[in-house]
Amino acid sequence: MTTTQASYRFVFAAMLMVFIVAPTEVWSQVKKPGSDITPAPPKSKTKLEVVGVRENSGASMTIHSPDVLTFRWSTSEQNVFYIFWYVFDTPFNFGNTVVGVQKSPLAGEQIGTTSTNGFAGTFTINFEVFANHTPPESPKRYYVYVVTHTLDGKPAGLPSAPVIITYSRPPGWKPAELGADYCSVNVERPYHTNRCALRYVNFPIVDPILNRIDVPANHYLSVMVKSAAAGNKYQIDCAIDAKGPKPFAISGPGIFDDSQPQTGAIVHAIAIFESKNTDWATFKIKNEGAMVFFYCKVTNMK
Repeated sequence: MTTTQASYRFVFAAMLMVFIVAPTEVWSQVKKPGSDITPAPPKSKTKLEVVGVRENSGASMTIHSPDVLTFRWSTSEQNVFYIFWYVFDTPFNFGNTVVGVQKSPLAGEQIGTTSTNGFAGTFTINFEVFANHTPPESPKRYYVYVVTHTLDGKPAGLPSAPVIITYSRPPGWKPAELGADYCSVNVERPYHTNRCALRYVNFPIVDPILNRIDVPANHYLSVMVKSAAAGNKYQIDCAIDAKGPKPFAISGPGIFDDSQPQTGAIVHAIAIFESKNTDWATFKIKNEGAMVFFYCKVTNMK
């Protein structure tokens, strides 16, 4: 990592903390004591819009897959030096609460630095990083903001109004059906040539007789899948006995915290992903408490 990259990451972390804990008097304007006149809400000098096809742009967009979207922003705020974008799954309350108290951002990045007022530009967000690859049963909204800061890290005016991205199933959507088995892995067979592999290190119990692996709390094992072709869709089904305090989850490319409810018997963590290429994709299986792993089965989707 270069010095410049390291400093940018430090600045981003510092700005994020300022954004999350900044007092609301920086961002909002409320009725003054003893006054019967409530001032109009202040307007942000920072603008943001999502860029659609044929140069159509706006304050909202509906998507049916976790796409890479382009956003265009501008600001006439004075003394701006740092600019960041953030994505949240709930809108901010800029009233009498602390900014960002609801939840930390799903994603965010420093767009750049500038000492020129009236600066403008574009940036992209890859929604596949944090959105489930399969469209949700109920439409899910994401709120994208641009935030400006001064050279010393203080907020420079109000954040932009949010651009709302709605992720939903397209009309006539039907779930994919299972097809032929693709591969499976377990202790006895941890590798299926050019299709699947099981990866783990230094676990206390690996039992080839009972065909199980004891995974300590807050540890994970990985299942690797190599797609036969780009664009193929697969279901990953892992049999696990999890006794920890929270449900286990599978995470990886195109998957965002797909979990199953905790039970006292063997349960199945099931996730679906669509390959982007024929490279090996790694999926982590983890639980905050200890769990016992038995096998993972990968099935083609029609």
